[in-house]
Amino acid sequence: MINRCRERNGVSFDPWDDLNQYVSNVILVLVCGQRFQPGHKTLEICQKISDAFDVLLLQKNQFLIDNVPLSVTLIPQIRNACQSMKDGYHYFTETVDKIIQESKDTTPNCLYTLLLQEHAEGLISTENIKGVLVDSVLAGVITTKPTMYNALAAMVNFPEVQKKIEEEIQRVVGKDRLPGFEDRNKMPYSKAVELEIYRYYTPVGAAGHYPRLQLYRFLDDNGDLLPPENEKRQRLLTFGVGKRSCIGEKLARVRIFLGLTSILHKCDLARDPSESFPSSDPNTYETKFILQPPPYKLQFNPRH
Repeated sequence: MINRCRERNGVSFDPWDDLNQYVSNVILVLVCGQRFQPGHKTLEICQKISDAFDVLLLQKNQFLIDNVPLSVTLIPQIRNACQSMKDGYHYFTETVDKIIQESKDTTPNCLYTLLLQEHAEGLISTENIKGVLVDSVLAGVITTKPTMYNALAAMVNFPEVQKKIEEEIQRVVGKDRLPGFEDRNKMPYSKAVELEIYRYYTPVGAAGHYPRLQLYRFLDDNGDLLPPENEKRQRLLTFGVGKRSCIGEKLARVRIFLGLTSILHKCDLARDPSESFPSSDPNTYETKFILQPPPYKLQFNPRH
């Protein structure tokens, strides 16, 4: 993704499709043990089913589906979304099955191979396996992708934050490699920004939150990250709590942190002065099940 963005040499563009490929491939590797090249139909299907899911979870559409069942066939928007979900379900499960069949015993351990083991033990049905696979892809894509989209927009709206993250990256990582998992605990400011993005741009609509972005909320007086048991961090419930909390929390947090810091390691992000850019206030965004800004364009200016 970084290479594709750098190749545009500062020409402004909407990064939505590139984020779809990045996030979808992360999830697909874990689900079926394989990534796909840009333009592959599987990545397009991931985009289509996430778009359809967003339509079906609009509040007015939920009301119609629950109270007027015929709306599923009579209202074009709902009917098309349902069809996209159905087509995507069949295509995706058939594709995953084909991958496993063709790779025979060379498929790396992934969610599908683990589910097949449980199926052999009589613990799960074939149809449930397909449902779990599609749910895993859908849940991972529809939340992580808009969070990254929000994060990139935030870097443009708050250039002073972007600059401080870049300074921390240069201090900890240097120029010769991308940030890695082992760097996270050495980059308190970047981690604090990551946490604040979860709070401020909560992916799934919440009852409300403090309306101003506060980048030092999760740092102590010495600039160190507050420990997980701190009250402020305990109140951050982006991924839920208890046994119903998001099973993908660790994956999402690692990939969002590495995705954002890797992009800022290689590129400066800036708005195109000739294009409008969404507000930094999420309260101005259209009300949807998944929070994200309206489409925007930005410039990825290669750093080194």
